[in-house]
Amino acid sequence: MQPLEGIGRLCHKYDCLLIVDAVASLGGVPLFTDAWELDIVYSGSQKALSAPTGLAPITFSPRAWKRLTKRKTKVSSFYLDAASIARSWKIDCEKQGYHCTSPSHSLLGLRESLRCLAEEGIENVWERHRKVAAKLWELGEKSGIRWFVRDEKLRLPTVSLLEIPAHIRDWGMLIRYLHKEHNIQMFGGLGPSNGKVWRVGLMGWNATMKNAHVLADALAKGLAYCSARAGKSRL
Repeated sequence: MQPLEGIGRLCHKYDCLLIVDAVASLGGVPLFTDAWELDIVYSGSQKALSAPTGLAPITFSPRAWKRLTKRKTKVSSFYLDAASIARSWKIDCEKQGYHCTSPSHSLLGLRESLRCLAEEGIENVWERHRKVAAKLWELGEKSGIRWFVRDEKLRLPTVSLLEIPAHIRDWGMLIRYLHKEHNIQMFGGLGPSNGKVWRVGLMGWNATMKNAHVLADALAKGLAYCSARAGKSRL
């Protein structure tokens, strides 16, 4: 999890904008867009917000919006034309425009998920994710799992990275095992971490102590299975 406090101020000192990917963090960890001077923050409705898929919440600071409205080149994608989308919501314009038919069912689902978050209390939601992740990390370490991010303070509570042991050459074996034997989905790393880590998430309404225990037990059994198949009796 990238610490953000102070970075926005530094970016503005050199007339830069700070764009933050909060797809797996919004709703699961503290995120203070204005206080941290973040210019553009985007996320996904289906992650820690526990809403239906298909929506990408996004926010622009006044600085970012000014830069956007003064661009000199035409937006290459109609669907990513933020100014056109804003006009359809009658934002920063006198006459409302049309962009597309709004997915009303998805918006209502997002509204309900936000109502649930407000009912639980956002600080309580953050704390729930923190405690559940800490329990998963604790149980995993007891069974021999090595977490890719060593410093617990820098780990993202919603998504945990398991280090792939060197003797397990077929890292997809664990993914297949968990799906077949425990009905649990997990994935490998992205970019430079591909082939080095597995990614597994406990977020939104899945972030419970019960699920932390279930997942830790399934991971321990899965790694033992993979190690045995790799000719090893232990990690």
